[in-house]
Amino acid sequence: MKIHAARKTYLNGPVVLSSVSLRIDPGSFCVVLGASGSGKTTLLRSVIGLTPLDAGEVTVSGTRLSPRTLRRIRRTIGMVHQDFGLSARLTVAQNVMAGTAPGLPIWRLMLQAYPKSVQAKACALLARVGLNETQINRPVSGLSGGQKQRVGIARALINSPTLVLADEPVASLDPQTAHDVLALLREAAQEQGAAVLCSLHQINLSRAFADRIVGLRHGEIVFDGPPMQLTQDMLNRIFGAQREHLSPAVAVA
Repeated sequence: MKIHAARKTYLNGPVVLSSVSLRIDPGSFCVVLGASGSGKTTLLRSVIGLTPLDAGEVTVSGTRLSPRTLRRIRRTIGMVHQDFGLSARLTVAQNVMAGTAPGLPIWRLMLQAYPKSVQAKACALLARVGLNETQINRPVSGLSGGQKQRVGIARALINSPTLVLADEPVASLDPQTAHDVLALLREAAQEQGAAVLCSLHQINLSRAFADRIVGLRHGEIVFDGPPMQLTQDMLNRIFGAQREHLSPAVAVA
């Protein structure tokens, strides 16, 4: 996946992305680290076409993102949301199978008539993320936050994507559950050979799971390198004055 000279400014607002260029290699786990308002979510949303860029381009698996290629590209991308993005009226299994929606006729979606191959893959993925047979037919409303995010990971992987986007996927979870969910996301994506582009604000989690950290501040990349190179000076560049006010769960141990 490549992002070249991405620029975005919202109406009458500041520049959210300023000539951002980034390349994500297959199978890598890349964390976009930054404070709230740094442009992390806008960057991820631009990759999947949810936020059109003012300038620049996005290329996924060799195909340039455009209105003509948007549907095809979305089939190769999985998305894990901060708020889980699940439908409360559907069961666990139905939420996972809904990830195949871009490639299915509308009548199948309306009737929840998924092909047997999709049903089998959903069950296999749910088992992979640690949910058992007694849980897959339950409404997601009865699950804990950590379990819901496991469902979200299974859904993101249902189409065997080449790229998984995870937008603050553990922001609402306690520290131990957050650690477990990120470990699961990394392992499951690697098994499928998918790259992960994950936005986080937690420094310790970024260091623990990333192969590469991209520090974003005010829409500009101010750091790009392996976790071991993320020094105190680099953290100050990424977070600025906010660095002094980070909670213990976010700050460096």
